[in-house]
Amino acid sequence: QGIATSKRLPAGWYEVVETDVPEEYPQAESYWVQISDNGTTETLYNANGIDLGSNIITNIPVKGNFTLYKYDGDENRTQDGLTELSGAVFRLEKKNADGDWVPVNPNNPTFTMVSHGGTTSYTSAYLDPGDYRITEVTAPTYSYTSGDGTQHIIHFSLLDAPIEFKIEAGVTCRLNAYNSPQGSITLTKYLSLIHI
Repeated sequence: QGIATSKRLPAGWYEVVETDVPEEYPQAESYWVQISDNGTTETLYNANGIDLGSNIITNIPVKGNFTLYKYDGDENRTQDGLTELSGAVFRLEKKNADGDWVPVNPNNPTFTMVSHGGTTSYTSAYLDPGDYRITEVTAPTYSYTSGDGTQHIIHFSLLDAPIEFKIEAGVTCRLNAYNSPQGSITLTKYLSLIHI
């Protein structure tokens, strides 16, 4: 919410025109106000001269976005018991009128999950309403140091399938993605000599 007050103006009619609009909103229609001598007004009129009675100009969003969170484990566990994962790379696509999936930005079709402020997430730019999907193209890795100072790296599997979702005007859609760690086997072979 923003509030604007004009400088002192001579009496008369003035058109109020929005010139700078946030990306997710359309430009509001212009409004008219009448200033009398030494007076102030908060009454708005539309282009037809109808008194709108209020000093509030409302913008209705026409775009939406999404925020993606990435965890180890699976969706059946509580999130506070899971580790947030960074480093995964996703491709973002939108379904076109022919039903085909096309990159939202052909010049930069992917995004990377990054940790910031103790949280790992990705929030998209504002997108037109429609059907979207994200496909993981690079799985994350996670490293930690154990109590004895040994560095451990955990590799994760790629997601089995794309995550499909809808973008609606004025809504931030929350998406959660879960990766299972890949296991490995370490085999130690010893040579045994038998003397007869």
